[in-house]
Amino acid sequence: MAQPHSDSLTHPADSYPVDFYKQKLGPSAKIFNGREYKPYRAARDETPYLFLQWTIADLEYDGQLYGPVPILFDLSSSAVVINYRGGFLQLVKEKLSQFTVKGRKFVFLHPAGLSAGFYELLYDGNSKVYSLRQKQFKERITGMEIIREFEEQVRFYVMIANELHSIKSKKDLLELFPNQIQAVKTYIRKNNLRFKKHFESDLIAVSMYCDRLE
Repeated sequence: MAQPHSDSLTHPADSYPVDFYKQKLGPSAKIFNGREYKPYRAARDETPYLFLQWTIADLEYDGQLYGPVPILFDLSSSAVVINYRGGFLQLVKEKLSQFTVKGRKFVFLHPAGLSAGFYELLYDGNSKVYSLRQKQFKERITGMEIIREFEEQVRFYVMIANELHSIKSKKDLLELFPNQIQAVKTYIRKNNLRFKKHFESDLIAVSMYCDRLE
């Protein structure tokens, strides 16, 4: 673990010096707390980050709004990172209630029986659709070479009445709407939704349809 290669990730001291943060946020901003973060050093093109480069975000941290703030989002550790004094600072997850980056909104959730983390809000209606995107580091040996990679996993959820439900199949989704199940089945059939190749968009489409039925 050290500073990443320059061809895979721009060093924050070069692109966003601490003066940028102080001018935008103020030198005594609450956002300047957390712990030191050591960025991943890529051997090839593997990366734990959502985006390869520092990306502008709007944050809600410790009850205050901040933006624009350049961040890294590490999907392997669910860490949101800023530059501070030429180094790397990982924000306290529990204080970062939400952030928006490139039009994508992430909300920190701690649902009962499920992993706490930054869930991406995909659809915001009476029912809400979320995804949890994570990357797991793996090593494998090919011949005489060690291949390092990050395997990405995406899980989907629907929130109804503030309760988050894991959705792995069409059956899981239908069980959430027992009073509308026949209408939903008809909608799925007419629109040829198979919940395979386009699981995310099919899930959002059905959730929107169920909201209209209420």
